[in-house]
Amino acid sequence: MKPYTLLAVIQPGLEEIAREEIIALGYQDLGMVRGGIFLKGHLSTVIRLNLFCRTLSRVLIEIDQFEAKSFSQLEKQFSHTDWKSYVGDRKVCIRASCFRSALYHEKAVSERLIASLAKALGKPIDVVGSPDEDNTQLIVIHAVQDVFTIRMDSSGAHLHKRGYGICKEDAPLRETVAAALLYRIGWPTSVNYLFDPMCGSGTIPIEAALMAQNKTLHAMRDFSFKHWQTFQPEVFAKIAEESDAHSLSTMQVHIVGSDYDAKAIRSAKANAETAGVSGSISFGVSALSEINIDKKFMVLTNPPWGKRINDGSVRRIWQVLSDQAVKGSSVHLLLPEIQESEFPYPFSTLLSFSSGDIRVKLIKLEVRL
Repeated sequence: MKPYTLLAVIQPGLEEIAREEIIALGYQDLGMVRGGIFLKGHLSTVIRLNLFCRTLSRVLIEIDQFEAKSFSQLEKQFSHTDWKSYVGDRKVCIRASCFRSALYHEKAVSERLIASLAKALGKPIDVVGSPDEDNTQLIVIHAVQDVFTIRMDSSGAHLHKRGYGICKEDAPLRETVAAALLYRIGWPTSVNYLFDPMCGSGTIPIEAALMAQNKTLHAMRDFSFKHWQTFQPEVFAKIAEESDAHSLSTMQVHIVGSDYDAKAIRSAKANAETAGVSGSISFGVSALSEINIDKKFMVLTNPPWGKRINDGSVRRIWQVLSDQAVKGSSVHLLLPEIQESEFPYPFSTLLSFSSGDIRVKLIKLEVRL
């Protein structure tokens, strides 16, 4: 069977790390764009990308491409698209974007698609606003210079939703971002001791434990591709067995997470238990200023940040982390670019990415004697 054109969707700024993940799975000839990577592959490729790549947001599969300069042409082309194999009786979420095309009205394009779906499937279409809703198929339409590309999302809910994050605290870090940060500091190949002194609901320590155990969480969430007519359960089972076999090989690592908030630590422990890694992480309640971190532990943490520095609390956090670096620890933290001019300590930048409309850096504190 002819391979599909796939688009791995990635949070902007994390493309190189995602590229390394995909190459590690044995895939080459990758096309890099901002926020995505193109590659060729079969449905087995789709399954592997969803199961094994920790930094991807979604995996889209191209099912049709055509030219249309009028709504009549668009409707005719839609009538030839194979919707039944992918949508079935599921809800639908539509994302349409049109650039430099005669048909530039994205809402009107979406309306034609809904009408075509209803005709092809012989039933009214339940359209929802979020692809993260249960039993929902995301359809992505992208038009450039009158050429329309139709893609089906194979992932379902955003891939940062691993299935273990039942208990969340304020402003949690996405699991996909946490994995990218860990890869960037060398975890777990060149770093075996990790400390997050502001761990919140435990995302960084839990992702670190999952990576060290080569463990995926495919049994804890659903994927859209499992609802397609082309889905082959035996192929999925074989690939899932590969995942389970990899998870039997674990590395000897030491992971510690702490937070001043006892409720956050209870959430972190519950999430680690759900993820099956509670035995690999030591969680404790402690204020940052009271922590004495062993120098052999690499520090990776996500301090509170936003568009303003409130009441000096963030500055005090920066001070404590800088003091820890002076004592000999390797300290890494997230810093929004809008706060960079306020940050008084020397650092090197390891990664820069977008979080919503804010640019954020992963920095390593430097000690200048």
